[in-house]
Amino acid sequence: AESEEIKNKRLALLMDINSMKESEMQTLKKLEEKQLPSGGFPWFDGGEANLYITQHILAGFGHLQKIAPEKSMIFENITSKAILFLDTTFENQKASKEKTVNYNKFNNLHFLYARGFYLDKTPLSSKMKTLIQEEIQDLQSNWLSLSLYQKGLLALTMHRLNEKKFAKKIINHLKETAATNSDFGMYWIANKNGYYWYESAIETQALLIEAFSEIENDEKLVEKMKVWLLKQKQLNHWPTTKATTEATYALLLHGENWNDKKGTYYLSTKKTN
Repeated sequence: AESEEIKNKRLALLMDINSMKESEMQTLKKLEEKQLPSGGFPWFDGGEANLYITQHILAGFGHLQKIAPEKSMIFENITSKAILFLDTTFENQKASKEKTVNYNKFNNLHFLYARGFYLDKTPLSSKMKTLIQEEIQDLQSNWLSLSLYQKGLLALTMHRLNEKKFAKKIINHLKETAATNSDFGMYWIANKNGYYWYESAIETQALLIEAFSEIENDEKLVEKMKVWLLKQKQLNHWPTTKATTEATYALLLHGENWNDKKGTYYLSTKKTN
C-alpha cells in the first residue's frame, strides 16, 4: 500500500548506505596499502614512517571505535601494526637516553593520547608501563605551562591511565579559565590559531569537548561547548579537513545529537558569511 514515492526514497537510502559501505572499504584498503611493513605511515608514498601522522591515524580509528564499536574489527589489522610500531619507537627513544626537547615531549603526549584508546584490547607491557610512568611524571611537573590542547591531551591520558585525581585537577583548572555567554556557549579566550599542530582553535575546542565528556560527564557543559564549535562554522568556517573531522567527532559525542535538528537550528539563526 506504500506510495511509489516512499518506495523510491527507501531504495535511494539503501543504495546510499551500500555506496557508503563500499567507499569505507575502499578507504581502508588504501590505508592498508600505504602502511609500511614497520606498521608506521609516511606523509607521502615512498617516504619514511612519520610518528605524528601514524599517531593521528591511530587516534582517528580510536574515535571511530568510540562512536561505532561494532566496526573495530574491520580496522584491527591496521591499528595492531601501528600500535606495535609506536610502542617500539617509544621504547627505543627512551633507551637511547636522548635529550628530550619540547617537541619530543609534546609528540610523546600525543602518542599517549592515541595509545590510550587501545589499553583494553592491547595492554601495555611491564616495560612500557614503567617508561610511560616516567613520562607522565615529567609532564605532571610542568602541566600548567602546556597549551590548552596539550592540557586536554594530558587530562584524557591521565584519566585513561587511572590517574583520575590528576585528570580532574586539570578539568577544574579548565573550568576556572573558561568564558561563558549565551551567544557562544563555553569557550576559552586563549584558544587561538598558531603555527604548531597543537595550536588549532577548532581542534582544541573539539578535544576539550572530548575531555569534558569522558572525564567530567557533565552534559550541560558539553552542550555549551558544542555551541562555540557550531558558531565558528556559522560565522567563519572550519578551516581544514582535519579540523572538520575533529569537530564532527566532538558533536557526535556525549549529549544531544547536534548532527540533527539542533545543529541545523544554530546554523540557520543568523546569516552566514
